[in-house]
Amino acid sequence: MSTLLDAVRPGGLLLATYHDLDDEHREHMKAQGFDPADYVDDADLGRLLGDDFTSNCTASSRAWTPPPDPPHIADVVLRARRR
Repeated sequence: MSTLLDAVRPGGLLLATYHDLDDEHREHMKAQGFDPADYVDDADLGRLLGDDFTSNCTASSRAWTPPPDPPHIADVVLRARRR
């Protein structure tokens, strides 16, 4: 992850999009053999950014109708600019 952050120059923008995993979806992932702790979430990325970046994070509602299984997941967009 540090290689990715090091690639952002001063004034540059990092944009990360991913699923906002709620408890129901975390349980679904575990039942499928995946450990949610193996994935980076907004809190993890926020800690990695440190004081070198200013950031904001927004959650979005679904823009499409998902199939009945697995449960729907909201999306998260994190925007961070290197100082």
